Amino acid sequence: NITRYAQATQVTATLTLNENQLQFEVEDNGKGFDLSAQHTKKSFGLLGIKERAAAVGGNFHIISEPGSGTKLIIEIPVTI
Repeated sequence: NITRYAQATQVTATLTLNENQLQFEVEDNGKGFDLSAQHTKKSFGLLGIKERAAAVGGNFHIISEPGSGTKLIIEIPVTI
């Protein structure tokens, strides 16, 4: 999706584990998008990610705006 829609030239993925949380971040330098307009589209990709995170007690955040790339953050609780 990053190459297909975002037209990004750089992508960074980070996986972090601490005492009680696994955090996965993906950030690109692509064209970004308007989050408020995303709710009107018939796309289930981001909704699917949000539902999967929620199914295991986690959270999903997205930060994006036109011209500024996109950052996805998925946080999943864990017991170590």
